[in-house]
Amino acid sequence: MLHYKPTTLLRNEPTLKEELFVDTDGSVALYYDFDKGCFEITFSGVISDKSFKKVHRTLFQELNEKPGRKILFDFMYVTKTDILSRAWYSSVFIMSLFRQHGSKFNMAIVKPQNLFESKNIEIMFRSNLTAGQKGELRFFNEIFDCTKWLTF
Repeated sequence: MLHYKPTTLLRNEPTLKEELFVDTDGSVALYYDFDKGCFEITFSGVISDKSFKKVHRTLFQELNEKPGRKILFDFMYVTKTDILSRAWYSSVFIMSLFRQHGSKFNMAIVKPQNLFESKNIEIMFRSNLTAGQKGELRFFNEIFDCTKWLTF
């Protein structure tokens, strides 16, 4: 479903975003910003293993159909991630992402406000990254800094 958003996370201008996935409880959502070629995944509250896997599988499918190689992960309002999700992410998702779609990604991660979850998210993302990858991974405390970095 296409949505006309009066503002976007990447700049304060109108943009066209496609809603690719929204969990039934609203805790996870995936959007594609056509103007910026950027996927945006937002998380909030307690994230179930099922929701976590489903949004990332949807992202895999969409990477085959859309040209964007920038991914924004917004974990700012996450209060808890399932331990199975973290294990799956570290052992399956990151490895599969680079194996199936190459390593030319810029990934920006907004860390959760919860310190424990913030450390968990950093470990998840850093666990399988290697020096030979051409993409970049950066962590941010604020969405503004994150989106500013992605636009350059």
